[in-house]
Amino acid sequence: MARSNISKGVSMAIASCSDPAKIQAPSGVVLSSEETLRDAVAYWFKSLSIPTLATADGYEANRALKNGGAALLVTDRLLPPWPGLGTFRELKSENPALRVAYVDDGSWDGAILARIAGATVVLPRPLDRRRVLEALGRPEILG
Repeated sequence: MARSNISKGVSMAIASCSDPAKIQAPSGVVLSSEETLRDAVAYWFKSLSIPTLATADGYEANRALKNGGAALLVTDRLLPPWPGLGTFRELKSENPALRVAYVDDGSWDGAILARIAGATVVLPRPLDRRRVLEALGRPEILG
């Protein structure tokens, strides 16, 4: 699946830095098969100079998260192939400061499963810029 120009530019900005220590924190990882969701969240983060990886590829997101430096994972995926219910817990055990924002899929059990899996916050649709940025846990960026 082709990425939009925003996703490409944001992904390249974080991918071009091979030294995780040089990546400005907080950084965000946006994992969604929905291009519109990826682009909106990446744009909001980019407007605040937050390095962000926006991808539909769970393996790419997993590599970025395991390399450290990410402060927030925004995803609409709960079930395998990725991330799966155990993945949030695993990622948080490796990086306790990682916040996970699950974008509600509208199903009756989605929010419940997300909380059980370890999501920090459940974001209702339609997405709201302020709520997404609040998920970073950095009130000073909201001005």
